[in-house]
Formats: sequence, C-alpha cells, structure tokens
Amino acid sequence: MLGHLEQILESMAAGGQQRVGELRLLSGAEEQQLVAAWNSTQEIYPEYYRVHELIEAQAALTPETIAVVCEDQQISYEELNRRANQLANYLQGLGVGPEVLVGVCVERSVAMIVGLLGILKAGGAYLPLDPEYPRERLNYMTEDAAIKVLLTQQHLLSRIPNCAQTVCLDTDWPEIERCAEYSPITELDGQNIVYVIYTSGSTGKPKGVMVTNGSLVNLCYGLKSAFADPFVKNTALITSLSFDISVNQIFPTLIFGKTLHVIPNHIKYDSRAVIRYAAEQKINLMDCVPSYLNSVLTEINDFVQTELKYLLVGGEKVERSLLQKVFAQLGDQTEVINIYGLTEITDINAFSRITAADLEGTITIGRPLQNTQIYITNDEGQLQPIGIAGELCIGGDGLSRGYRNRPDLTAEKFVVNPYAEGALMCRTGDVGRWLKDGRIELFGRRDQQVKVNGYRLEMGEIEAALDEHPGVVKSAVVAQSAEGGTRLVAYLVTTEKETMSGAEMREYLSNRLPAHMVPTFFIEVEKMPLTPNGKVDRKALPAPDQSQVEIDREYVAARTPVEEMLTGIWSDVLGVEQVSVHDDFFNLGGHSLLATRVISRVRESFQVELPLSSLFEAPTLRQFGSHVEGALGVEQYALAPAVERVSRESELPLSFSQQRLWFLHQFDPLSPAYHIPAAIQLSGNLQLGALERSFAEIIRRHEALRTV
Repeated sequence: MLGHLEQILESMAAGGQQRVGELRLLSGAEEQQLVAAWNSTQEIYPEYYRVHELIEAQAALTPETIAVVCEDQQISYEELNRRANQLANYLQGLGVGPEVLVGVCVERSVAMIVGLLGILKAGGAYLPLDPEYPRERLNYMTEDAAIKVLLTQQHLLSRIPNCAQTVCLDTDWPEIERCAEYSPITELDGQNIVYVIYTSGSTGKPKGVMVTNGSLVNLCYGLKSAFADPFVKNTALITSLSFDISVNQIFPTLIFGKTLHVIPNHIKYDSRAVIRYAAEQKINLMDCVPSYLNSVLTEINDFVQTELKYLLVGGEKVERSLLQKVFAQLGDQTEVINIYGLTEITDINAFSRITAADLEGTITIGRPLQNTQIYITNDEGQLQPIGIAGELCIGGDGLSRGYRNRPDLTAEKFVVNPYAEGALMCRTGDVGRWLKDGRIELFGRRDQQVKVNGYRLEMGEIEAALDEHPGVVKSAVVAQSAEGGTRLVAYLVTTEKETMSGAEMREYLSNRLPAHMVPTFFIEVEKMPLTPNGKVDRKALPAPDQSQVEIDREYVAARTPVEEMLTGIWSDVLGVEQVSVHDDFFNLGGHSLLATRVISRVRESFQVELPLSSLFEAPTLRQFGSHVEGALGVEQYALAPAVERVSRESELPLSFSQQRLWFLHQFDPLSPAYHIPAAIQLSGNLQLGALERSFAEIIRRHEALRTV
C-alpha cells in the first residue's frame, strides 16, 4: 500500500494538471505482471480451420466410432459426416452460405446434431430456437435475425414462426438424402459467423451475439486437456441448445473423436434417471449449471458409483457446499472444472480445476483460457492492484463480433484495448480481483443483471414485459436465493382499477418470456421506494411473505386419484406439509427448477410426457391435475410402449461391430483380445451344478452371449 501511495505522489509531481482518477497507481513491475505475465496465454491451435473441417477430419480417422447417441438412436462419425454433407448441399440449394443464419427449432435428438453440422458445412451459421420458448419470443428472434431458412420437425410446425423456407428433418429427409454425399465447397474465414445466441436485454428485447468460427475453434482447443484425455470416451449434453454452455460440450466432443450423449428431457428432468444414465452409459465428462447439479445431488442424497472424471460447472457461483456434495456422492476421482465466461466472448474465458484436496481453499475462476487476456480495471479504466476489486475486461481470440443489429451496444461493450495495439476488449460488468497467485476471485455484478439457473438475465427485460400490461404502472424485479435455486420476485404498482392476481400475471408473461424468466412471486406495492438519485431502491422492497402472496389457504382435499397423487408430489417437492387443490405451485415457493422436478415425478408416476410450460399454464393443483388427466388419454403425451419380446428361433444378423470382430477372429482364433476376464472370490459352499445351470440359462436366454 505504501508503494502505491509513493507511486501516486510521483504521478502528482510529474503532472499537476491530471485528474485524481488519472493518477498512476501501479509501478512498472506490477503493471507488467498484470498485463503480461498473468496474461501470457498464447497457444498454437488450428486457427485456419473451421469447426466442421476438424470434425470431418476426425470422421476420416475414426469412421466407425459412435459420434452421437440419443435414447435408442445412434450414429457413427462416418454416417454423421455423410448426412451432414447431404443436408449441407440441400441447404446451399436454398441459398445458405457465409453470413446466412439458419434457425434450428428441433427437439433433442441425433437429428439436432446433424442439423447443426449440416448448416456449418453449407457455410452458414445457426440460430438455436428452443421449442419450449413462447411463440412471441421466437417470432422476435427470427425477425431480428432475418431468418429465411429454418430447420425443424413436423410435429413442431404449429409452434414455430412463419419463415420463407421450413425444412423438416424428419418428413423432408427422403428428399434431402437424394443430395450429393460429398462435402460442399465453402469460402469461409475465421471471422465468419458460426452461431448467434440471443441473451436477455436490458432494453426489454433479447440481443443476438454473433460468435465467429475462429473464436469457437480457440474455445475447443482451450478445453483440449479434458476432452482429449484418453480416459474420456463419453460426454453428456444436458443443457439446451439455446444456452451457450451447449457449444463447449458439442463441438469439442466431436472434434476430439468422443461420443456425445444427447440427454433427452425426460431423463434430464429426473434426478435419479440422469445419474443412472451417467453410470450405465459410462459418462466421463458432463457440463451443467450449479443449481441444476445441486438439485440432482440433493434429491439423490447418496453415493453413486460412476466413471465421471470431469464435471464442468458454470453460469452461476459455485458454492463450497456443492463441491462437498460432488466429492461425497460422486467420488474423489471426479474433477470439477469451474468455468467462467460470457456469450460475447465465446462462453469460456477462464477456468479453475478443483479436486477434493482443494476444498478448503478459496473458490476461484482460475486463470485465463488460452489466447485470452483478462484485465481488472476501476471506473476510470485503470488497472486495479492485486487484491483490489474491479470490473473484468476481456480480450483475445474469443471475442465475438458483437450484437446483431445493435452497433450502439456493441460500441459500448466492445472498447479499445489499451494493452494490445489494434485490438478490442469486452467490458463484462462482472466484478472480481486478482489473488497473489495469479488466480481470479469473482464477486458479482455492477448492474442489475443476475444469473437464474445458469441463464444470464437482465431485470430490465422482464420489467419491460410487465410494464406493457395495461394494469401495471411501474414494476421492479429482483432475484432472491431460495431452496433449490434462485427465484424472481416482481413488485407491481398497479392502476386504481386493477388488482393483479399472480396467476394472471404468470399466464401473461408465459406467453412472452421463457419459463426461467417468469417470476415466482408477484407483490403489489403502493409505490416504489426510491434512492436519493431517484432510482428504485431494490434493497428497500419488502421480502415476500405469506401475508403478501395470494395463497388460498382454505384447505380443499383432492377429489380424484390423479389429484391425490399430485398432492403427494407437490408436498414432497415443495416441502409443504399440506397442499390444497386450489393452491398455486409458485405461491407455495415453486420456481422453474422445482417445476422440472414435478414434471419428472409426473412422468414417473403417470407415464406421460408433459412440457415444462404446462405447469406455468396450469399453476394450481386442480388445473394441473386436469392437464395430467387430459394427457393420460392423448397419444402424443404417452411414453413409448414397452419393448416387446420377439422370436429368437431364427438366426439374427450380425451387427457391423460383430462383423468386424468376426473378421479379426479369422486371423487369430486364439487371441484374448476383447475378452474381459474377472476373478471373483466366493465364500461358503459352492453348488457347482447350480452355478453351471445358471450360466447356461443366461447364455440360452441372451443370444448376444452366443456370438462374437
């Protein structure tokens, strides 16, 4: 500190006309450490190759390796490349090429990955459109992005906006597969757009971030140490395509020749099912947000034997209590990689590797990703000393091209980098500090932006949607920590003629905003408390309590078997002793993450598949019960029928893998390759005859044990 004071005095003596904020605080040695030493992240990577070219090269190396799995579907690298080529040639015939955006509104499937790769091979860029988003939001995104071609599926046509050309990856595939199987020629460079993802906007409308090919390739190779680990064979995609965490799971997996498991929603929303899937499918690497992971581990609450080696978590603050759960329930072999970054800088800009031995230390976001520079500055844009908090400003190869159709906002966020000639850096709005060992500790935000279940939300966008309601004079939205995640609370000043119900406002917003942006509580206030400078004093807003939220506490018992089962599910998920059929799920403390648990339990109990939005549309137990009862008789909501037993009398054809093993067996019949020997120590008296009969029955019943 004395050294900094001395430096300030020297600066004052050197130039008497300087403003106080412009006085030099750091010595030359300190500035060298902060600018150069800790930001010396230069690494070589194939910057002149595009993502799809790297995946195609991997397909040539390992054509028979399974590239993508989703439920009962799987596809090899060779087949993935072939189908993507056919789709790419088809899309080029529709005018897709460099700088052309193609919408992707597809449910989680193998076809979803084929669609992404096909767009990239055609030279275009993809725009993810979540099928669960409200139609109004999808309309805005497609219009703002000027979408002319949209990939979807036949059963989703009623949900999507009207586009000039809609391509159904299921019903249109017979026409697509008539296209050439060769990779089309495209003229691309590293600055061409590879995808656009819309994030929450403070002005009331989401904004589209344009990420480039070069930035994405740098990200993939920045994660190479985990994805290229020989131990890693299988990775799991849990997040939505519209959440940018998905890119750091999909593309590194395929570039480095691993198998990507696309986890379907009915497993994703079922804590026990997702852990069981990870164990049975030998998932070695997966990526999720802390609130989701905490929800899963809290519900499991037991040790699970898995082969999970890397767990990438990001999008929210990682608490020590979560790390303790990870190592206690998943084992010490799991390494948590705490990732930090912004959509504007290709998702990951720094990461920290945490093992069970690191539990007692400070939880940080680690050090910059390869070819990334992080500067921590004060309000004047000057570097902060080690240990002093400031705004994180990030430069390097991960920078995007800014916001689509928003040059003003791009100029505001992407500013001249004074430490790299001719370069820009992005002002993140995140607050943190350098520690003495060169790691970065993150504190929070400078503005009203918050993270809810991993999504970066601007309160202004939710408030703008609320203010459009004719009965709302003024609104304010705040985020509060809650059991199982973060909940949003909306405060409303209404007109004299209007009295707003939470159900009414929730339905109103559900038609305009995604589920994770709809507040849990709606509280009417007479007027907004203000700070001395006239802004809403959010800290002075009253906390929600039972006298302010509108819960009908007159108990009305369930009248049907479905309602009876739902009361038990709600009671268990929400931690409420008694649930009336007129109770509102959200007024009982529910939020989007707890809603996923309810949907999971409904699927397990009733064997029906309901969208997450159904609980927002029917928030009382009686309304939701009617929704479930209606779904029980509708074929589209029913789960796939159980697998039927087939005749085993005739010989079954060999699979491609079995044919390959049979071929190798001809060269060396005595080779022990592909055998999996095991030694088991038994105690007690062994009835050898019974054991032999048991093995014989197993072999008789499962013909796979009688083949190569």
